[in-house]
Amino acid sequence: MKEILLNRMPAPTWNRLDINDITVQIPDIPHSTQQCGNTAITALGSEFCGSIGNVTTISGNENINIALEIGQSRGYTVHADKSADITVIMYITANGSALLRTFADVRENARLRLVQVIVGNNDSIILNDVGADISDSGKFDITQIFLGGKCTVSGVCAELNGYRSDLSCSIGYLLGSGELLDINNTVLHKGKKSLSHTDVKGVLSGDAKKTFRGTIDFRNGSSGAVGSENEDVLLMDENVVNKTVPVILCSEEDVEGAHGASIGRLDDDVIYYMTSRGIPEEAVYRIISGSRLEGLIHSIGDAETEERALEALERRWKNAAL
Repeated sequence: MKEILLNRMPAPTWNRLDINDITVQIPDIPHSTQQCGNTAITALGSEFCGSIGNVTTISGNENINIALEIGQSRGYTVHADKSADITVIMYITANGSALLRTFADVRENARLRLVQVIVGNNDSIILNDVGADISDSGKFDITQIFLGGKCTVSGVCAELNGYRSDLSCSIGYLLGSGELLDINNTVLHKGKKSLSHTDVKGVLSGDAKKTFRGTIDFRNGSSGAVGSENEDVLLMDENVVNKTVPVILCSEEDVEGAHGASIGRLDDDVIYYMTSRGIPEEAVYRIISGSRLEGLIHSIGDAETEERALEALERRWKNAAL
C-alpha cells in the first residue's frame, strides 16, 4: 500500500481547516505506460493518473452502456468528434480499492453526456477522476450519483477552451454511518462566452463525512463567460460532518460568477404537516431525502440503469446505517 495526495484545491486555504486535500492509501500499482487522455486535466492529481492502466478508447456517434465491477484500475478516453452526439452510461460497483479515470474530448459542436452511478460497500475505497477538454460550441453534460462506500474520492476538472463551450454537472449522494465522500470539482473558463453550471444535492446521516470543493476559475480571455454552482445538503443526524467550499477565482473582468450553499435539517413544519396526515416520522425523512436522488436517477434516460440505481437506493434505506 502507498499513500497518495488527492483532490488538491487550486487555491489552498488555511491548513487548519483540513479542506485543502485528502490523503488516501491505495495498492502500490505500477505506473501505466498508457495515457488516459490529457493527464494534465485532472481533479485528483497527476500521480493518480499515472496509476491508471487498461485504458479503453471510445469514439463514434452512438450510446454506450458500461457495467463496471472494478477491483483495481480502469481508464477510458471518450472522443466526441465534431458534431457528434454521444451518451456514455457507467454503472460502477467496487470491491476493495478501485481506481477509475475518464477523459472526455469534446470537439466542435459535439455533445457528450456522461452518467456515472457509483455504488460502494463497507470495504470499498473508490477513486474516480473525470477530465474534460471542451472545444467551440461543445457541450459536456455529466451526472454522478454516489450511493455509499467506505471512502469515495471523486473529482471533475473541465477546461472550457472553446468559444461558447458548455459544461453542465449534476451530482447526487446519499451517505450513512462510517462513510466518507470527498469531491473536488474545478471548472476552468478559458473560452469567450463559455458557460458552466454545477448543481449538487446530497443527504448525510449517522456519522457520515463529506467535503465538496467547487472552484470556478475565470482565466484571461474568457470575456462574457458565465459560471455558477450550488449545493443543497440535508443533514439527518447531529453527528454528520459536512464541509462545503465554494470558490470563485477571476483574472478576467467581463464575466459573471455565482455560488451558494443551502445546508440544514428538515423543517419542523414539514415534519408536522406530514406526520399529522398519518406518515411516520421515519418515513418522512425517507420520502424527502429520497426524492433528491430519485429525480436525478429518473433523468438518466436508460431504463435498465435507472432500475438498478433505484434498487441500490432501496437497499441503502434497508441498511441500518441510514
